[in-house]
Parts: sequence; C-alpha cells; structure tokens
Amino acid sequence: MQGVFRAMIATVINAASVILGSLIGLVLGKYVTVQKQHIVMTGAGIVTVLIGIYMGLKTTAFVELVLALIIGGLIGSALRIEDSIEALGNRLEQLSLRRAQAGTHTMNAMNTTRRAGTAAITTMSETMNTADTTEHSMPASMETNNNLPATSDDGSTSKFGKGFLNASVLFCAGAMTILGAIEAGVNRNYTLLLTKSVLDGFMAIVFASMYGIGVAFSALTILVYQGILTWLGIFLEPVLSDVIMTGISGVGGCLVLMIGLNLLKLTKIKTADFLPALIMMPLILVVSSLVA
Repeated sequence: MQGVFRAMIATVINAASVILGSLIGLVLGKYVTVQKQHIVMTGAGIVTVLIGIYMGLKTTAFVELVLALIIGGLIGSALRIEDSIEALGNRLEQLSLRRAQAGTHTMNAMNTTRRAGTAAITTMSETMNTADTTEHSMPASMETNNNLPATSDDGSTSKFGKGFLNASVLFCAGAMTILGAIEAGVNRNYTLLLTKSVLDGFMAIVFASMYGIGVAFSALTILVYQGILTWLGIFLEPVLSDVIMTGISGVGGCLVLMIGLNLLKLTKIKTADFLPALIMMPLILVVSSLVA
C-alpha cells in the first residue's frame, strides 16, 4: 500500500502545480507576456527531448522498437486517435460556449426585467409623492427593490465551467499524461510527470488569467484521471518482465521525444497516433522470444 501512495506523489504534485499556477494567474496573469510563455515552452521542450532520448536508450531491442512504432503508428493513424482527442476538446469547448451564451442571455433578460420593474416603481413613487391627497409613504416592499439578487452581465458562472472544461482537456488529453502515469506506476519513474507539472503550472497561470478560478478545479480531473492510469501501471507491473518494461520505456522515450520536438515547434507530429505502440511493443517482444 505504501508503494501505491508513493507512485501517486507525482500526480499529487501535478495537481498542486495547477492550483498554484491558477492562483498566481488570478493575481499576476496580466504580467505574463507572449515572450515569457515562449521562454517557458522552449526550456520545457529541450528538457523533454533529453528525457525522451534517455528513456529511448534504455532498450536494446531496436528492431522490435521500430516495428512497434510503425505498426502502432499505422493503427493509431487509422483510428485517428489524435484527431479524436482534439475533436473531443473542441466539442467540450463548444458545449461550454453554448452554455455560456445561454447563461448570458438569461442574466441579461433578468437584468432587463429588473430594470423595468425598478423604473415602474420609481414612476409610482413619483406619482405618490406628488399627490396632495395622501400623506402615506411608499410601501417598504417597493423601497427595498434593491435587495433583488444581483446578476453579472459577463457570464462569470459559465466562465467558471469553461475554464474547468478547457483546462481539464488540456492537462489530461495529451500523450505525456498517459506515458507519465504509466511510467510512474510501472517503473516508479516520476521524471515525466514532474516535467508535465512544470508545464501545467505555467499554462494554468495563462488560463486562470483568462477564465478565472475554474481552472484550479481541473486539478480534481488530474487526480482522478492520472490516478487511475498510475494504478493501472501498478497492477500491470507484476506481470511484466524486465525486457518488456524496458521495451515499453523505449517506446515511451520515442513518444516523449516527439512531444519535445512539438514543444520546440520543430515539427508537428501527431504523437497520440503512436500510443498503440505501447501495446504493440510487449506483443512483438513476446512473439520474438517465442520464435527465438
């Protein structure tokens, strides 16, 4: 049980980095320039490339590695994994936008109704005050109209939902999330998730400056999603031999290298399309051992 909690450390740190970044973004987000974002992404990209090379060189089964990447890449491309993940993110964003627009229309209608009611009461008050036939004051219920619940014209409530959804997709949909969690569960190697934590923390600063506190609550999604993947790696560890584990690490290193190159904007590889290679590598290694 202690090993399980230890494997979850990187995921907890990742969630904490998102919360911290969100709080910083709420306070200092306006000072984060595009140039500073570029510096962060470049530094992270270089480190990610180095991590990918280090992981990839752990295996000596390079023939099997090539086959796994080719076959896995073809399967992923046929299944359009990367495009499906992007489409899911786009659908969630559109859903959030529609809800935001509906919420804004509702609040605008409420504000219009409230203003109309206030104007009517004001007119009644003026009429009563100018009447010489009465000495009674305006009813208290009319005077306390300002106690009506205030609403915001900027759709702040729906803004919370949009920030939560978009940040959750951004922080959990990438290949780095899957690879890092499995690597943490199988090999107790937290390097990839810790690197992701730095990236997510800085992205949370930018997102929180735009969407508000809803970004911080995406940490819950990270805890649940990455936690499940980490536990999956823990349960798979006993049935995986050292050769298979190093083979999986080799494939993971290649995928991490792709992520690093994309971060540096040197290329635009659909990394998620190569995720099936993580499954193909153990199968190819097993077949290779049987044939040999």
